[in-house]
Amino acid sequence: MASLCTPARSFRVFVVLALTLSLSAFSLSAANALNGSPTTANGVIQLPFAQIVTFGDGADPTILRLPVPAGLTPVRIVGNLSSTLKRVADVTAVPTPATVSRPRVTHVAVGKSSVPLNASLSQAEIVDGFVSLALDVTDPPDEGFCAAGDPGKVTLAEIALEVSGEPVTPTSPANFVDTSTEQVRVVIPDDASSTQMSAGLNAVASLTAAFRSQARVRLFTSKSVALEAPLSPIRGRLVTISDGPEEVVTTVVTKPGGVPTLELKGSGAGLPRAASALGSMFISLADTPLTTGLTQTLNQVAGLTQPLEDLGAGETLALTGYGKSIGSVTVPQAAFGGPISAAVVNLHATQTVVPAEVLSSVNIFWNDFLVASYSAISKETALDFDIAIPSTRMRSSNSLRFEYTAVPRQGGCTGPVGLLPMGLYVDTKATTVVGQRGQSLDPGFPRFPQVLADSLPVAFSTGLPTSAAATSAGDLVAGLQTVNPRQLDVSVVEAEAFIEDCDTGLFIGGTAEDATALAAPVRLSQFRTFDGLALEFGVGADSPVSVLEAFARNSCNVLMLAAWAPTAQEAGQVDLALEVARYPVDSEFGWSALYGSMLVGLPDRTEPVQLGTKDVVPQEEIKEEYRPYGLWFAVALIALVIVGLLGALVRRRRLRKIRRYVEAELRAQDYDTPNPESTME
Repeated sequence: MASLCTPARSFRVFVVLALTLSLSAFSLSAANALNGSPTTANGVIQLPFAQIVTFGDGADPTILRLPVPAGLTPVRIVGNLSSTLKRVADVTAVPTPATVSRPRVTHVAVGKSSVPLNASLSQAEIVDGFVSLALDVTDPPDEGFCAAGDPGKVTLAEIALEVSGEPVTPTSPANFVDTSTEQVRVVIPDDASSTQMSAGLNAVASLTAAFRSQARVRLFTSKSVALEAPLSPIRGRLVTISDGPEEVVTTVVTKPGGVPTLELKGSGAGLPRAASALGSMFISLADTPLTTGLTQTLNQVAGLTQPLEDLGAGETLALTGYGKSIGSVTVPQAAFGGPISAAVVNLHATQTVVPAEVLSSVNIFWNDFLVASYSAISKETALDFDIAIPSTRMRSSNSLRFEYTAVPRQGGCTGPVGLLPMGLYVDTKATTVVGQRGQSLDPGFPRFPQVLADSLPVAFSTGLPTSAAATSAGDLVAGLQTVNPRQLDVSVVEAEAFIEDCDTGLFIGGTAEDATALAAPVRLSQFRTFDGLALEFGVGADSPVSVLEAFARNSCNVLMLAAWAPTAQEAGQVDLALEVARYPVDSEFGWSALYGSMLVGLPDRTEPVQLGTKDVVPQEEIKEEYRPYGLWFAVALIALVIVGLLGALVRRRRLRKIRRYVEAELRAQDYDTPNPESTME
């Protein structure tokens, strides 16, 4: 898939994402909206791409990178350009880096109407399997382009790479997939054993960890994969898992005109370990068509101290130039090997000397909240201090953003000739984020994947057929793996053991009985209504429904995929479950788009609805669970009433005694007191 890099001039933006999660939301959405199928005309193969490129007025060139399948020669990049600028823009497209002495420059005048782009390429412009095109608006920008506001943009859509030649056929696990691979289908038998299911899920995790959102990896059974659209032999791959000898055998075969296929045959514990190695960085050692004993064991240990370099910031984070420069590093909780409740940023940076003619400042944000601000002084160049991040500011995936501003005192977007260059340089090896182990997030999707601690138990119940359960589990594993920095170690466990041991993991095909045993918020057998901000919806006896629930049970966190339908409508139940399971990996922002605790698939809705636990009207099972507590409460209330009545009776009797005693005392006093009239006589 393509990747984009857009550094700005007057408002420079350097976004540094974690290397293991190095695809921007823009690129991620492009990958998830799978590219179209290749077409061939007059010996030229056209490879379409789904992303849209936007570059602004007054910005440095935007670099578009497209992967070239091995063996093919790039001919041109085509697409459609449109503009929101206030003038006719001169757009240039230049192959980069310039590997030829005189790179060809394509000029296109873009006005209000869209115009085609046709940028020629050559074999010499392939670098590391990619061709790159620098897109820029080269004519003078509108007056005042440095002022606040949007001056307009140019957009390139309907992008396609045209190539010629014959693609190289993979011959071993080492070159089975490459940067141009877009889809990988992992196929297990229809009656797959738990070992084969585990192998299939580990293959999904391994290949997804290696390619992230560049390639969409899915799990199917033999029958269900036959219902899918054919794969492209150029950008598609097939992995089959079947029974075989105890020592696993891997074979790469490709029939003429067919999709390259890697066959994985084995049995026992070695089969999942072999599948786990398919995306390993050491797979290049398996460079023969047939290999034996392929294996990988994950022994990952993540510390609570993570340097910015390990989080993907590179060797140096440099913010330079006049105006405002921004650098951002993604800090996922999963990078610390588990949930963290708070953090401390140990900053070590150096800035250039600030001349008297310049105003300079550094602002540091955590999830868009200002956590530190520093006004530069001319003689101070070192920035060394700690920044505390409280639990109230923690998210599942966090953004640490540096904003460096340098403005000439006389104003303007750039400094006049003679001013020293300005810059802030963050030492990414010395600057660390130190996490504090704990949990600060409410139960729900935001607790994942960090609560897994790189280990994912998966249990299968009877609520879904095997084919749908396998595909749903594979999609959810892929979604979790996309946002987990390290490869997940997936294991298949029995449903009963999962419930009894209170595992933190994934539960597929949950039934009403399973939901009750797991104390899930939604029990589909007696489901009645949703009543939330997103919708008010009634589910009657004739409406299928599927729910992905994320909830806490005692000390564990559970993701449960369940579905329910009335008799004779089971097909609708299966379709909704597959739709819900696909959403966390195929939606625009992937797993990061999940914010609540329930993802609900409903009939006649284009996509699932997200809800929180408070959005659901209590159901019969939950009421039944609390019925004993209600009875005990009623008994206690009656007892309190009786005690109160007895106390009132005792107090009344005591008051009567006191009253009689006082009256007797008064009568006695009246009897002892002499009568004044009789005394006078």
